[in-house]
Amino acid sequence: MKKMVTGAALASLVLVSLAGCDAKEREALKTQVASLQTELATVKSSLAKTENELTQTRNELSRVMIERDEAKTQVEQYSQSLTQAGAELEDLKAKLAAATKKRR
Repeated sequence: MKKMVTGAALASLVLVSLAGCDAKEREALKTQVASLQTELATVKSSLAKTENELTQTRNELSRVMIERDEAKTQVEQYSQSLTQAGAELEDLKAKLAAATKKRR
């Protein structure tokens, strides 16, 4: 935005300067203005490309964060299931030990 304002101000200054210039100077100034306009278009294009890349990167980051949260939830569920299975195993071992003692 700042470059656009600067470019517009410079173009205005050049146009005002044209009134007191001869034909050769006017042509040089017109060439400078054209060059600045081309440069401004290039900067705008680059900015648009960068903004597009930033949007894509943000979208990818959001997707990865969602996947991470889903994986974290799954790990917590597996951990709970493993803890529960471990408790059941210990209970079954205790019952087996008690049943083995009764048979002897």
